Amino acid sequence: MLVQHPDLADSDLFGRGGARLVDPRLVVADHWENFERYRPADSDEARELFVAALRRAKLEVTVTVAIADLVGGEESHDVTGCLSELAEEFLQRTVLYEMDGDDSGLSVIAVGKLGGAS
Repeated sequence: MLVQHPDLADSDLFGRGGARLVDPRLVVADHWENFERYRPADSDEARELFVAALRRAKLEVTVTVAIADLVGGEESHDVTGCLSELAEEFLQRTVLYEMDGDDSGLSVIAVGKLGGAS
């Protein structure tokens, strides 16, 4: 993964003075804003770009988490918490996307990574 995206390693290892976790909400929000800025009118193309934006955000967060975990820069509960926050943010953005910004009247029952989130 780092071979294909060396910029991620540079920013994570050297840009902030060491391997640190990122805030997944901020990373996903940044990719969401870019998606919204260039969102095409065609719904099929928009869905492809939305999924691509989520994938880029996932890559950015998971590479950062992996590096921080491997170099021992973070506690394991912080690492798993970061991944749980990423999953929660993905779920929220996906619901907003699929419901055209109006999530009223929708209930989501979460399990797995989100099962213990409050």
